[in-house]
Amino acid sequence: MSLVSSVSNAVIAQTMVPEDSGGPYVAAAYVVFLVLIAVYVAIMAQRLGKISRQAAELEARLGAANASTGAGAVQGGSVTGAAAPPAQGDDRQKVGS
Repeated sequence: MSLVSSVSNAVIAQTMVPEDSGGPYVAAAYVVFLVLIAVYVAIMAQRLGKISRQAAELEARLGAANASTGAGAVQGGSVTGAAAPPAQGDDRQKVGS
C-alpha cells in the first residue's frame, strides 16, 4: 500500500510541477521589461530637455521684451518690478476681508 501511495504522489508531483519550469522565458521577460523601462526613461529625458530649452527661450524672449519696455526683469522664474494696479471696477474681494 505504501508503494502505491508513493508512486501516486510521484505522479501527482510530476503533473503539477513540470521539470522545465520556463526559466529562460522568465529571464527573457525580465530583459524585455528592463529594455522597455530604459526606452521610456530615454524618451522622458528627451522630452524634458526639449521643454527646458523652450522654457529658457521663453525666459530670454520675456527678458528682451521687458528690457525694451522698461518693465521688471525675469529672475528665478518670477517677474520682478512694480506690480500693475488693479483694473478699474475690479469686483474681486481681497483675501482676509
